[in-house]
Amino acid sequence: MISSLLAFIALLVAWSSRNSSSGLKDRLVRLEEALAELTTEMRWLRAERRGEAPDDDGPLFAPDAGMARTYSSKTAFEPTAKRDKALPISQQPSSGRGSAPKSSGSVPQIETPPEAPLDATETPNFPPLETGAIAPGRKESFEHTLGTRWAVWAGGAALALGGLLLVRYSIEAGLLGPGIRVTLGAVLALALVAAGEWMRRGEFKIPVEALPAAHVPSILTAAGTVIAFGTIYAAHAVYEFIGPATAFTLLGITGILTMLGAALHGPWLAGLGLASSLATPLLVSSQTSNPWPVVLYLAVVAAAAYALARVRHWAWLAGATVTGVFLWGIALLVQDHSTLALGITAAASHTIIQLILASVFVAIATNATVPDEYAEPEPVASAAMAALGMLAVLVLASHGLASPELSMSAKTIFADLCIAILTATAWLAAPAAVAATVGGVIALAVTLMWPGLNAAPSHDLIVPWSASLLRLPDNVTGFMSFAIFATLIPAAAMALRLWRGPALHLKAAALYALAATAPALLVLVIAYLRVTQFDISIPFALAGAALAAAFALASERFHHADLAQPSPAWNLAAGAFAAAAIAALAFALTVSLDRGYLTVALALAALGTAYVATLRDIPLLRYAVTALGLIVLARIVWDPRIMGSDVGSTPIFNWLLIGYGVPAAAFLTSARLLATRKQDYAAAFADGLGILFVGLLAFFEIRHLTNGGNVLHAGFGHVEAGLMTLVALGLSLALARLNYNRTNVIFEAASFVFGAGSVLLAVLGLALGANPLFSGEMVGGQVLFSSLLPSYLVPGVAALYMARAGKGIQSHRYLRVIGAMAVGLITLFVTLEVRHAYQGPEISIDLATSDSEQWAHSFAWLVLGVAFLSYGLLRGSLEARIASAVLIVLAALKITVSDLAGIGGLWRALSFLCLGAVLIGIGLVYQKIVFAPQANAQR
Repeated sequence: MISSLLAFIALLVAWSSRNSSSGLKDRLVRLEEALAELTTEMRWLRAERRGEAPDDDGPLFAPDAGMARTYSSKTAFEPTAKRDKALPISQQPSSGRGSAPKSSGSVPQIETPPEAPLDATETPNFPPLETGAIAPGRKESFEHTLGTRWAVWAGGAALALGGLLLVRYSIEAGLLGPGIRVTLGAVLALALVAAGEWMRRGEFKIPVEALPAAHVPSILTAAGTVIAFGTIYAAHAVYEFIGPATAFTLLGITGILTMLGAALHGPWLAGLGLASSLATPLLVSSQTSNPWPVVLYLAVVAAAAYALARVRHWAWLAGATVTGVFLWGIALLVQDHSTLALGITAAASHTIIQLILASVFVAIATNATVPDEYAEPEPVASAAMAALGMLAVLVLASHGLASPELSMSAKTIFADLCIAILTATAWLAAPAAVAATVGGVIALAVTLMWPGLNAAPSHDLIVPWSASLLRLPDNVTGFMSFAIFATLIPAAAMALRLWRGPALHLKAAALYALAATAPALLVLVIAYLRVTQFDISIPFALAGAALAAAFALASERFHHADLAQPSPAWNLAAGAFAAAAIAALAFALTVSLDRGYLTVALALAALGTAYVATLRDIPLLRYAVTALGLIVLARIVWDPRIMGSDVGSTPIFNWLLIGYGVPAAAFLTSARLLATRKQDYAAAFADGLGILFVGLLAFFEIRHLTNGGNVLHAGFGHVEAGLMTLVALGLSLALARLNYNRTNVIFEAASFVFGAGSVLLAVLGLALGANPLFSGEMVGGQVLFSSLLPSYLVPGVAALYMARAGKGIQSHRYLRVIGAMAVGLITLFVTLEVRHAYQGPEISIDLATSDSEQWAHSFAWLVLGVAFLSYGLLRGSLEARIASAVLIVLAALKITVSDLAGIGGLWRALSFLCLGAVLIGIGLVYQKIVFAPQANAQR
């Protein structure tokens, strides 16, 4: 009792000091305003006396920004002046405090800009006021904080703790009976609440924006509320004076009244009331499991919280309420009830009620009056719609669509109601346009979770494992009816909302366009997969064509309207509907054609998209080309053969030419079309895809040729490696020539990539992995006209040509590497052909080498060195002469080291004779031809 008395005295002292400081603050504010008006009038009078226009320094004080409040789409619950800033100055609301005073004479009365201090020379120096108020901008002292805030907090905590200790002492000492204890607790709670209200009414000024952190009335009211909750709970759970229904009602009323009292006492009391209200059903237990009182109770609590959040502009309270009802929705699903249908029905009803409340209070009431041009997505409303939409999906997924207790019609009615509420919300409040997209997600969830037949999957399915996920619906008619009406009606509504909103903010317009196109397309794809099980379907092809026609008509309407009255929202809508039309047409082609024509259809759709984007100048369609390209790329990763396992046996002219050639031509043409408007990411990506498809076509055609039609054959041989090296060199040179002016960075990068790939193939494939010396692969054909010819000699000559033809269009270092590769491939061809001549088809390095073969290798290297020297002299190529020198040096080392010790007789002598003759001949050539002009010039 003593601690309670001391706490109450501390509260009275703090209350008295706060009232005194509040009065001093009011006096100081009035003095500052009078001083500001006086100095402003002095400035005007001086300017009038001098005959000059007054400066624009403005008054000493800034107008009260809290007086002008409006709502912005950025956050509908918080005050902001963003809308006023967007208006012309003449239309901005006046604060009523910053205007210049009237004066005699011809001085006009205008409103001066705020927050501009007076000139130092015109500001009189006044002595500071000796008050206890804290001047604006000064930091509070420790004494001020201790006396006006900490004392109040400690007093409130002491009151609550004192009350609890008093009750505990009475119980332990047996002084008071249970009835008296409960009665005293209720009296104490009412007394504290009444004291808080009495003190609030006795204040000099009721705060508008926010209450001080240590507001005494709110502390007293909060303490009384806590004691009231504890008393009611004790009366039910400890003493069993009241039953569950009475306790539930009293606790709920106390929580709601606490929230309503927060409108006067501040946000802390609102948080306490909301937390207490949401926790009430957990505190009261009953022998019978009946969720309906909880559903109705949560509806009342949420309505009160939303109303308070709307009145006081507390976005956090609305967000906390949505979080609480979301968690309660999950609790209703997982809680044990008498029947499964009861729990699902209660959770579904709770979801519908809370979705309506959030739509009305959080989304529509706060955003319906926002003009379209300011309709950015509002975070609180968007998050609320998304959270409750997810709760609807969880209700459908939790025993829902598969449970026999509820009819399928009841489940689809629940989904339809959710979609209708979300669609209406998006229509009425553009900042909550995300609600329409959430409705589309619910429609997708239903089509995916619709119960299906347990039929065995067909063996010809593209992905057999998906048959367990995408089973044939148990009621195809009901399934298709839901898919049609649950997507097309909201899509039409969102398209009409776009049509009626030419001034829509682009973000809101994008959400409307997404809701008008994506759900219908995705649901059509899912329905096709479930009903037909990946089979060809003419009815679904017709449905796709009809949807494409509808989207195309909408795109044309929006495009013509944008031309007549330019509107970014309509331009975006035209692009979105055009892209959707192309996607629907690609779907129609896919489901009506066989042999994996999906890749071809999507590539042609990308070409059509690029054409429309260029013809109509619709920027959004450029990114639709990119999206289609990514889908095609994913399709190739899934199955590189594209057209199935049987691609045909004819080289070149097989199904690979269609599967890769058509996409390559489509994307390269798309890139050229897009580049006519501008060279951006979309054009570059189309170029990259076209080049990639060209490379893949060549790669798979070579594998088809060298592996008997099996493009996925494991391993590769020297002919395949040689042809791939040759094709890579050709593509590198072709791209470099096409990009002669170096204006296409994709061509330049691709040229380098193909060239680097050819070098890697030559080194890792032809020189090491696929080399018949190490792999043991047989060499086919006759000497000089064997399989080594296309594997080594042809790529080597091609590299030699590229090293010369690429000058001026490719880097010098890069061409030197290509030239070195050419020398290496030609040398390998000569070496391997010599061994082929002696060993036959098998030229493995493990086989014994005769003396004559050793001499033949040395002789061949010397002849090749002379050939390179001759080429270098004819072409004036220093690189060829260096290559000649390298070969002759290698031959000399071989003869002097290997042949001298490894062979004997005539072959040893011939080796040295040939070496000597070649070296002397080379010396003469250099003396008479290479350096002869220099010797003549010196003479």
